[in-house]
Amino acid sequence: MPSQKPHKGEKGVKEKMKMSKVEAMATLMALAVAVSTMTIPVFADSSSAATPLAFVNVPWIQVTNSSASYVSLVYQNQSPGVMNGTMYAVFHNSIGQTVEIASEPINSVAAGQNATVTFVVTGPFDVYLVDVFAVNAGGWAISATTNSTVVA
Repeated sequence: MPSQKPHKGEKGVKEKMKMSKVEAMATLMALAVAVSTMTIPVFADSSSAATPLAFVNVPWIQVTNSSASYVSLVYQNQSPGVMNGTMYAVFHNSIGQTVEIASEPINSVAAGQNATVTFVVTGPFDVYLVDVFAVNAGGWAISATTNSTVVA
């Protein structure tokens, strides 16, 4: 059976397809760079005109007794209305592993008022880097992330 030779223009089509793959890859790379450098606003929820909850005391208050360790911090509701939501603390050990995630409710904090959130540290005595942030009931960020090193 005779071998089939490519049509005269077939080689050119294959070369064009290779260029298309290269161009597609370049486009994907450019898109990945664009997405990785995007700035996402803290308040992506357009229905919320609130400003962030502001953290008042950093470094935080740390209390360790024989039964448990606690980390407390004060925040202020800078929105024009009552604020509800959840405050999260993410504890990282000395090699950066997340070892604990704690949450506490933000319940009806009036505009301009300060409130205190206290997290119980359940892990072993250690030095932790703790990231803290707050979200509203819809899951939208209502604070910037703050962090501090704590011994608990």
